[in-house]
Amino acid sequence: MDKTNENFNVFLKAVDDRYKDFVMEINDYLTQNNCKCEIKPAKNGFIASYKPETTKKVLATFVFRKTGMRIRIYPEHVKAYESFLNTLPEIMKKEIKKASVCKRIINPEECNSKCHMGYDFLLDEEHHQKCRYMAFMPALSEETTPYIKEFLEKELNA
Repeated sequence: MDKTNENFNVFLKAVDDRYKDFVMEINDYLTQNNCKCEIKPAKNGFIASYKPETTKKVLATFVFRKTGMRIRIYPEHVKAYESFLNTLPEIMKKEIKKASVCKRIINPEECNSKCHMGYDFLLDEEHHQKCRYMAFMPALSEETTPYIKEFLEKELNA
């Protein structure tokens, strides 16, 4: 067994049993679509990041929080499928809407120069400029997991 698989298995042991199948499904889907998985230790457990071979930019990261497991999605092409955001369940929309604004978009001098630009998009006909690290970070739940997978599919195909 190679080191990546060993690390993934260690990561998977820490995942709540309710979400193990979903996490494995996403891992399989992303790795089969030319994304490299990288597992690293973090403050609250491990993080599993996925980078498409073509861009080398992180597409998504599974993270553990005190409130439960989440996935941070970095939708660089969100404008291409912006209408999809309107189909998200209310719980996901609420989290997106309450996420921090992107200071770098609004006033670049107010944000760390190393910070990456956030996202400028419409959700339910409202204009949003959100921080890339907080905007799309849904908690895993029965309600959100189908949308998370579709979100990742849309981003990979954009």
